[in-house]
Amino acid sequence: MRAFLLALLLILAAGAARAQAPPPIGTWASNSGGMLVVSGNATCAYVMPSARVQGSCEWMANATGGVLTIHYLTPTATQTFRNQLYFNISWINRGTISIWGEPFYRRN
Repeated sequence: MRAFLLALLLILAAGAARAQAPPPIGTWASNSGGMLVVSGNATCAYVMPSARVQGSCEWMANATGGVLTIHYLTPTATQTFRNQLYFNISWINRGTISIWGEPFYRRN
């Protein structure tokens, strides 16, 4: 959570000196059934028709989008693994983002 807030503060501080894309906060859905939920408190969920990943997240911005990383736990019968899922996100407009080239549309 601190990393996300720090990244957000750094983005705001950079301001006009270097344009950075804002994090894609909100609920986003694709036509293929995928859904990405990014909350303002640095938690995220990615829901597919057959699976769900949720956990803390961080945003590393660039000029047109950035990389969203979801940190999540995967329990097994004997131990729990820490994993990361990375999303390459580009802003298309205020209501549409592209995740690895697939359009996702704002739902909230």
